[in-house]
Parts: sequence; structure tokens; C-alpha cells
Amino acid sequence: MGDDKVLRLMLTSGLSVALGGAVLAVLLFHVYRLRNAKLLPARQALPKWTGFGVLAAVGLFFLFEVGSGLIQSMLIQSGFFKSFYGENFPLDLPETPSPTQKGAAVVRRLWSSALSFPLALMAIVLLRRSLQVQSTSRFRTWPLGFVAGYLTWLMITPAAFCVFVLASIAHTALTGKGPEKHPLTFIGELAGPWEWTLFVIQTIVVAAVLEEWLFRGVLLPWLAQRKPVPPETSFTILPRHRPMLILLGALGVGTAFTLGTDFLTRPAQVQTAFKEKQIAACAAYLIPAGFFLLLIPFDFLLPKLHRLRRYLRIRSSQDVRAIWASSALFAAMHAHVWPSPIPLMVLAMGLGYLYLRTRSLVGPIVVHGMFNAVSAVYLILGGPA
Repeated sequence: MGDDKVLRLMLTSGLSVALGGAVLAVLLFHVYRLRNAKLLPARQALPKWTGFGVLAAVGLFFLFEVGSGLIQSMLIQSGFFKSFYGENFPLDLPETPSPTQKGAAVVRRLWSSALSFPLALMAIVLLRRSLQVQSTSRFRTWPLGFVAGYLTWLMITPAAFCVFVLASIAHTALTGKGPEKHPLTFIGELAGPWEWTLFVIQTIVVAAVLEEWLFRGVLLPWLAQRKPVPPETSFTILPRHRPMLILLGALGVGTAFTLGTDFLTRPAQVQTAFKEKQIAACAAYLIPAGFFLLLIPFDFLLPKLHRLRRYLRIRSSQDVRAIWASSALFAAMHAHVWPSPIPLMVLAMGLGYLYLRTRSLVGPIVVHGMFNAVSAVYLILGGPA
């Protein structure tokens, strides 16, 4: 498939999502009479998450993956996949899998993720109530949040995709390798109506809701605090130290996710590449870690841009640092698909800004879901991964 056809499919996907979102946004605008409403309303207090609450939320996020794996095992043991797809359906993923086995692994993950998602939502509600964290989102304002999210998506999506194209070109020029494929794109020949439906649910709903809840609904408010939430203990991390801590965490997570299963052998590979002056190999090994390392000095630089902060109506330098650090960790969590973290850093900054201005997760979830929808529609239309 030529580059012109890929570009045509991407434009078709983007315009399709934009048109669908526009129809719904205009409908909500008129039905709920939002003509005189403020898209960025008066700000309410952020939810007061403690450090323990943040750790519990992160644990819950990863527990979703564990629960999804358990549900997948139950489906395999019950014979669901064999009865639904036939006796030849692969139930394992060997060390060197075939395209069919990769596609089967994606299908199994889609089913288990969709079934475990309602349990994750209930766990989120129980966690918030048990920790007595008040939600700042108001269900009655969701139409306003959707419109604000759609308008934000219109501005930020072209920028993020342009950054992705430039990052991909630079990555290929430096390393001689193309962008890495997301695991979900291996759905392949096994994809039918059920599988594409589950794929859309996973990318547009499950990923958007869970990731926005963790990164914008929990982590960002904790980072933006000016004073610790009582009671303070000897383990309480002062707000001024939190963004740097998360940036260092992003460096570690991003490097670890990039290395994958090669984290033990990679140092020796880097040393060999240096000795043999393999420039492309050195770049492939070091660029991801270098990118996240480069983000750290901006924690000191960005708060000094007072004029830009006033123009964007960001109240404090702590808010700027909170957006930057949470965005870095969000990008690091996707580092296994390089160079996706670079454009996702752009996306995450827009999501963080939108959340701080609206104090609602509706807008960020809409932006995230529609951003993923462009790629989903592209794959459904037959675009190459």
C-alpha cells in the first residue's frame, strides 16, 4: 500500500471522527441550550488525593490487568474460545508467534478486557468512597464537557499527529527502523464484527476512561496540591518535590518499557554497538531514555514562563509542573510502542490543561476517546498497522 493511500485513509478517518463528533456536539449544544454557558466554568476545588490514595489507584490500575488475565484464563478453561472460534483457535503465545497466534492473543485480550471493565468501574467507585475523596465532576454538566472536549480535540489532534509523523521520520532516519506496532494492531484475519466491536470498546471507552481517571483524575490533582492533605506523616511527600519524583519515575518506566524483556542483555548490546561504532544501533538503544531524561530540566524552566502561564490562565507554577510531570508519566506508560510517547506527550499536556480548567473528566475522556477513534477507524478501513 503506497504512502498516498495511507495518507488518504488517515485523512478519511480523521474527518469521519471529526464529522461524527461535530454532529453530536452541535446537537448537545442546542438541546441543552449551551449558547450562554461557559465552556470553561468557574473552577472548583480539586479532589484531595493523598499519597496513599495515589498508590492505591495505581495498584487498582494494574490490578485491572491482573483481573483481565484471570478472566481470560477462565474463558480458556471454560472452552469459550474453542466453542466460539473453533477447535483450531490458538490458546497460547509462543516465543516466536505467527501472525495468527498474535491475532488470537489480541482477541483473547479484547474479550477479557471488556468483561473486566465493569468490575474496574465498581472498584474505582469503592476506592473513592472508602478514601472519602469527593469527585469534582458533575454528571449534569456532561454535555458542556463533551463540547469542550470536542473543541479541544479539534485543536490538539492535528498537532499530535504532525509530531508523530516528524518523530517517526526522525526515528527511521536515526535508527533505520520504522515505528513499532501497537500490540492491538495484530488483530489481523481473525477480526470480524464481534472483534471490531470489542476493539472499538477497548480503544475508545476502556482505555480512555481508565487512563484519564488515573492520570488526570488522581495523579494530576495530587501533583497540583500546594499543601499536603492532612493528616501529614513522616512518609508524606511535600508538593514541591512531587513533580520531580514523577519525572524520575517516568524516566525509569519509559526506559524499562522500551527495553522490555531485554533489560538484562541491553547494557551489553549498547557497549558492543559503541565499540563497533554502530551509530544506528546506539541511537535505537539510547533515544527513548534520552527523551525522558530531556523532560526533567523543563520542570525548572516551564514555571518561569510567567507570560505564557497568564495567557493560558493557569493559576500557579505548581499547576504547570503538575501537567508536565503527569504527561511525562502518561507518555512513559506507552513507551513500548516507540516513538508514540513523543506525540502522546503533546496530547497529555492538552488533556491536563483541559482538566485543570474544567475540573471534570468528561472533556479529557472525550478527547482521549476521539483521539484513539481516528486510529481505530483507520484500521477498520484496512489501513496497515
